[in-house]
Amino acid sequence: MREEWRVVYEYYEVSSLGRFRNRETKELLKGYTQRYVTVSLYRYKKRSCDYLHKIVALAFIGPCPPGKEVNHIDTIKTHNWYTNLEYLTHKGNEEHAVKNNLKAFGERNGNSKLTVKKVKEIRRLCARGVPQKDVAAKFGVYPQAVKLAVERKTWRRVK
Repeated sequence: MREEWRVVYEYYEVSSLGRFRNRETKELLKGYTQRYVTVSLYRYKKRSCDYLHKIVALAFIGPCPPGKEVNHIDTIKTHNWYTNLEYLTHKGNEEHAVKNNLKAFGERNGNSKLTVKKVKEIRRLCARGVPQKDVAAKFGVYPQAVKLAVERKTWRRVK
């Protein structure tokens, strides 16, 4: 793919391959990566930061439609070329993450206090009429966690 540069904001250019540079000096600017590549820039005479993927999408795909956000098609957050970006709803972006195993569910989620075995026991106890607050106390979770597991709003995959 041939690299194309487009002007963004007043002092910068962004490329179709996800690179960022000073418009006057043509010096490439490095971003820093935490979860996404972030670049520091000056806008309206003030220093700010923005995500590189959002800048590339704005320049090459167009303004983000209301209710949409940028999604990385290949799921790699540092691949910011414009052909790897698309606008999706938040729900669509979440579904894309689930489909590509980017979200940790159930026991794989480090914050989960429950296991598949415990969820099955919770559902069995609640089906027998044990109050949800008592079940919650037994498993060391909030009653809301029990309610959501019983209603299959969480732990949907557990039979």
